[in-house]
Amino acid sequence: MRHYFAPELTKSTAHLLAALMATLEVIDGLSITRDLSQISQGAGSLLVSAQRNTWSRAARRRRENGLQSMEAAAASTPQEPLSPIILMCKIDLAAPETINNAYALIGSWRKGHSRRDFESFWGHITRKVANALLAA
Repeated sequence: MRHYFAPELTKSTAHLLAALMATLEVIDGLSITRDLSQISQGAGSLLVSAQRNTWSRAARRRRENGLQSMEAAAASTPQEPLSPIILMCKIDLAAPETINNAYALIGSWRKGHSRRDFESFWGHITRKVANALLAA
């Protein structure tokens, strides 16, 4: 999935990366592996994985209401084995293209329980990054 950001909001790939990292760092339970060796050429990538959904509205509501700890305790009882990773995706940063002159994030689902988890995560991330760019 490709998400473009207006050229007037994004000053550079490093600016987009900073907004992306700030967004990812506030989401509980994510593991982030960086390959930014090509950042000077306007490219780079991140591998992001999660062991549970902490970004959805429902998960954030549960956490706010203090139900997260009860669910964690229930999940730790040996009823059925849990997959260590419910979501793994790659996020590539792309420099402006000649066609639209906009920076982009390109998300690709690598593995997980359901593509719906990825689509939910991707929608959350791109909204938060856009808001961060607007606020900057």
